[in-house]
Amino acid sequence: IEAQSYDYFRRIAGLGGALGVGAALATWWVNTRGRSAPRPLLLGVGMVLAGVWLVCMAVSTRYAVFVIASFLIGASIAPAFVLTETLVQEGTDLHQRGRVFSLRDFAMRLLLLGSLAIATVLTPLFGTSATLIVAAVCMAGAGVLSIAWGRRSRELMVVPPILPK
Repeated sequence: IEAQSYDYFRRIAGLGGALGVGAALATWWVNTRGRSAPRPLLLGVGMVLAGVWLVCMAVSTRYAVFVIASFLIGASIAPAFVLTETLVQEGTDLHQRGRVFSLRDFAMRLLLLGSLAIATVLTPLFGTSATLIVAAVCMAGAGVLSIAWGRRSRELMVVPPILPK
């Protein structure tokens, strides 16, 4: 029984590692080449793609698909974190920045805990696959809203100038 438990934790660690590597590479990309993309488009496309990769996880039973999807989810969702950091830094005064970052961190943790509570209710009722598909639809829907909001507000689609270092 210990060998099975060890294999289980090794697989979970593999998924977390793939997610982390994908997020790290995407963070690098957003901070280098991704700066030339409009922010709502970058955020929206990333969220829509994360929804697609969640569906891949929901319909598969193969560990290799889970690892690849985890990597792609990390790569797709990283722009959301990078963009919130950037927007908070650009949009707040230096003496208020700590409070705003604190509020943003609280809101992100609250959303995480809220989504876990919803998943706790949905999973026993409808199953893991259906719950992941619901999460994917919500994620993709938020991405579509981001793109639509950006298209509606032309000033959001303007790429800010890159300041020399």
